[in-house]
Amino acid sequence: MLFALVDNKCQLEFVFDYYGIRYHIFLQQNNLFNHCKENTLLNKVWEDVQNGSNYDESIWECLNAFWPFVAEDSDKQGRKEITDIGMSDRFAHKNTIKIQLVTGNNSALSPQSHNQRCLYPFLDPLTNPFPHSVRVFAMEEIEFLKEIWDNVFKAKIGSDLVCVKAAPADDLRSELESLMRAPHHPSIIHPLLGVVDAGGGRIDKIVMPFIEGNRLSVMKNISTAQKQKWKSQLADAVEALHQNGMTWGDVHHRNVMIDGKSKIVVLIDLADSHLNGTTELVPELFASAKMQDLLQLELLKEFIDGR
Repeated sequence: MLFALVDNKCQLEFVFDYYGIRYHIFLQQNNLFNHCKENTLLNKVWEDVQNGSNYDESIWECLNAFWPFVAEDSDKQGRKEITDIGMSDRFAHKNTIKIQLVTGNNSALSPQSHNQRCLYPFLDPLTNPFPHSVRVFAMEEIEFLKEIWDNVFKAKIGSDLVCVKAAPADDLRSELESLMRAPHHPSIIHPLLGVVDAGGGRIDKIVMPFIEGNRLSVMKNISTAQKQKWKSQLADAVEALHQNGMTWGDVHHRNVMIDGKSKIVVLIDLADSHLNGTTELVPELFASAKMQDLLQLELLKEFIDGR
């Protein structure tokens, strides 16, 4: 996802895959209708960015505006399960559907095609930063079973169930470094099982344990005792990350799984983690990053209380 100010216009673009179809959606400030829907959405993101607030919700509001049009388009094209299209085609993406939402004279958002070139590489392979310390799997070793979320797959290697995640190069590097550094903790996804070869010493996916269970966001009618356990487990996991010189970085219920066997919470996404002492985050800023984790953790606890 890219949110930027270009020629004094706010714009947002996002590339994602839905049932084997790649969509490149684009939202840009409308100078013809000042109080139109797209301006309201983009202004809210910009306001959150300027205030240093968490802008996840405002970003999702922008993305949700596209959802009816994406769902309609995918229905017309015929949704395809991952097993129907083959992995070589699944990651080739020769055709990309480009959708821009624009307010017209009837004050309603309508979809148009756009000719924007994607401003960032999406799944460009990454030169393997750990060639001697992380196992490298060939694509032929992996049997992809189901796409769980966008670019996150349930798969098998031999007889073992695994989770395979594809991501843009920068996100892949960040999550790989974070998984390498993450403490061994029951509520933090571990261990890193390996990466997937993309040729020429490059990689484009990571392999992690598969957690059989549900996301926290879909859990309902939770007992008070269970809520207390989950809140305590989350706090303990965040503390373990901080003591290990890293932050979670994206404290959100969509990044928490409930293990179906042990019933404990598991942090599953460390792509936005900050590592103390790296060029990304100098030590004097680490305290601020930890505080942001703790503030967002309180909101996550409130979310659990409301389930």
